[in-house]
Amino acid sequence: MNNASSEQSRRDTWKAVALLGVLTAAHIGLALHFPLASDETYYWEWSRALDWGYYDQAPMIAWLIRASTAVFGSTEFGVRAGVVACASLTLWLVFVLGRELFNSRAGLAAMLLAGITPMGLACGFIATYDVPLVLFWTASMLSFARATRTPGGQWASWIALGALAGMGMLSKYTMALFLPCAALSVADRSDLRTWLRRPQPYVSLLICVAVLSPNLVWLANHDWVSLGHVGGLTMKGAGHTPVRRFGDYLGSQAGLITPLLFLGMMASMIAAARRRDEPSPHGLRLAFWFSVPVLLFFAALSVKTKVQANWAVCGWIGASLGYAGWVWATSANRRRTAFAQAGIVMAAALSLLAGWPETRAALGLRVPARLDQSRKMYGGRELGAAVAREVAAMAAAGRQPVIGAVTYDVASRMAFYTPGQPRVACLFLGTRDNQYRFLNAHSGLTAGSDMLIADHRPPDDPLLAPFAQTFERVEAVPSPVVVGVPRLYDVPVVTYYLYRCYGYRPIRQ
Repeated sequence: MNNASSEQSRRDTWKAVALLGVLTAAHIGLALHFPLASDETYYWEWSRALDWGYYDQAPMIAWLIRASTAVFGSTEFGVRAGVVACASLTLWLVFVLGRELFNSRAGLAAMLLAGITPMGLACGFIATYDVPLVLFWTASMLSFARATRTPGGQWASWIALGALAGMGMLSKYTMALFLPCAALSVADRSDLRTWLRRPQPYVSLLICVAVLSPNLVWLANHDWVSLGHVGGLTMKGAGHTPVRRFGDYLGSQAGLITPLLFLGMMASMIAAARRRDEPSPHGLRLAFWFSVPVLLFFAALSVKTKVQANWAVCGWIGASLGYAGWVWATSANRRRTAFAQAGIVMAAALSLLAGWPETRAALGLRVPARLDQSRKMYGGRELGAAVAREVAAMAAAGRQPVIGAVTYDVASRMAFYTPGQPRVACLFLGTRDNQYRFLNAHSGLTAGSDMLIADHRPPDDPLLAPFAQTFERVEAVPSPVVVGVPRLYDVPVVTYYLYRCYGYRPIRQ
């Protein structure tokens, strides 16, 4: 590297540090601004009973939340602090990987592309298992690139790859897609195929399995419930035609990445497939193989079932790197650069409107509540306050109720937001199985117990759970908990109905 290139790399590194500071500050601001979504309170519930596995997924998010709440307390920011740190580390690794695959300018652009979209923004502060998944996916890509860069390879990189991939599997089982992506990347190039005859990749795989093994033991001792749950999610139809589901999948990805960047990233992947405009022999094709197979897998899955927008998140790391290399590490192409810059501006604007709904209100833009995913953040604080009032009233009448619900989302919100953060119960009355099958043991619910139950359905709803069959007596609290955000929405975002239930009569499931 000559002096000019070295100086440019140093400048780009400092720019990356500054950009990382801005994005991290935005994530912290969002973490402090929004209440917790119900999935976040659910994973916080997991963290109160640490284990090697959970009904719904692998255990990493519970460990992460337990670590961050140990430092910041069981507060909204405490739940999210760990994922904010993971997101920042991921963005830095994207920069490093882009710099090593292409150049520092492309690395800086890749960091911006990965962080500026609504998907990148959401993964920067919302406590879900996708955040550590993306971290370990990116770190594994970096280790894989380093391990395969030289003919002799580096044992340290292969060992790191195995450990990181194992940690990714402990984050979310989607990490299993890394193996076919790596295999395709090796098979694609004649100079890399020799790795198939060497011990390093197989040692790396064994290390990955060793790291995952405690979770495998847990699964074996719990009837493989997590794999059954994940498999069930991917095998269900969704009531729409395959064409409709495929269109929904494409639309959700374009929405989270934003339309122009989505088109640009797809164009860079097509260029990689055609082997055109290759900026480095080890760059665009590697980005291609760690992106396109993931995106195509979920595209194919969408023909059979509804694919949630976040399922393909790790596939966009490679696409961001590939697009950055295609635009900023090749010879100047003004039209391509201008399109990418326009996409970045659009992504920044849409992320601002999505991440800070108050901006929409200030501009006079009203989005129907049903179309705004951020509405799901609201309601926990109000529910917790209402539950505390009703518990106090029942206690004054000589009753000490267990609190709970018939769904995990409402139950976990009650647990987090009710003062004192009590243990709660989830009654499985026609609702899907979840982690509360193990957590209910901590709630104190026994035959004859009284309960205060919160539910989304009013007393006259024919689909209301059969409380009357489960308790000796049921009273509906007259005033529902109606949660509105008038500055943002014209209608309530959620309504909860409370029920005083006396004399629990367990029924066999």
